[in-house]
Amino acid sequence: MNKQAKGICPITLKEDFIRKSHIYPKFMWKHLKSTGGTVFRNAANPTKELQNGEIISLLGEKAEQMFSKRELWFEKNIFTPYVTNPIQNNRFSYSSELYYFAISLLWRVLYINKGNVKEEVSCIVEDALEDWRTFLNEEIVVPRFFRNIYIMPLDSDKMGLPPSIYDI
Repeated sequence: MNKQAKGICPITLKEDFIRKSHIYPKFMWKHLKSTGGTVFRNAANPTKELQNGEIISLLGEKAEQMFSKRELWFEKNIFTPYVTNPIQNNRFSYSSELYYFAISLLWRVLYINKGNVKEEVSCIVEDALEDWRTFLNEEIVVPRFFRNIYIMPLDSDKMGLPPSIYDI
């Protein structure tokens, strides 16, 4: 099983088995690998190849289950339909599941990078993390920080950017 030692989960703030989990959901890495990306690297250690994206010990089992539920919803209802037929599926409604998924992804990235922010914004970062934590732990309905979060699929050619390796 994927269990590790017990610790305090940063979402529930309760003792739980802390599990190794992907920062970005596994289905995203699976898609990248199936469309041509075979080697992934971390900017902090570019010589080390990653097989499935970065995996760290982060969440307790309860939080992992809450996140996984929304990841599965996002994969089935947004991600897979969009990558299968992007022209037909370029509009979707913002539901509570989508909002939860977006904030869970933002929380993970900010949480693991909170030590790298400038001192003058560290208080704001901590406030946002706590606000999002209470939302993700289903303690509050709407977080104060970034109420207007949008997911916008962007094509590099529409932004005037050179094609990435994933566009080829």
